[in-house]
Amino acid sequence: WKSSGLDTESSALVSSYTDSIITMSDTILAMSPNIKISIAGVARTYNFMDEWDEKLDEESIKNIEAVLSNFDSRLQEYATAQTRVAYIDDHFWFNKIFGSQESNSLKPRVRFSRGIELINASGDEPVNMLLGDHHTGTLYNGLWINHLVTEINRQLNMTLSTPDLRQVAETAGLSPD
Repeated sequence: WKSSGLDTESSALVSSYTDSIITMSDTILAMSPNIKISIAGVARTYNFMDEWDEKLDEESIKNIEAVLSNFDSRLQEYATAQTRVAYIDDHFWFNKIFGSQESNSLKPRVRFSRGIELINASGDEPVNMLLGDHHTGTLYNGLWINHLVTEINRQLNMTLSTPDLRQVAETAGLSPD
């Protein structure tokens, strides 16, 4: 998509995927009036520094973003029209904390408190955003789960407990001060 952007083919693909998600969501919601669900937008892997073979140019990022934003906006519109669906904006959350290539503000590391720091790199350390196998690391997942639960509580009037960042860090083997 870095060359084509949101063309007819990518638009049809996005529609197919989002239509499937919406159909499944409606099926799940129809099972019981007590069911509530969350739908997350798509992550932008071009913001993970170690995922770059080479840094994407501004035009490529703009083209990719057009496709991914179309996907996100379709799901967000669906969730907004539902009373039992929360939309989790992964892209907004990531940019708020780590910055982005789009705005040339991507941070290589973010310190949350003494002893709790997340590094935008790959490797098998819990402070790395990505592990060696390209799955997100423990600390990153703890931050994201905190965001997920906070948004579910806010959008769906729930009172789920959010994980404590210090406990997540300790679970990861870190020693927060």
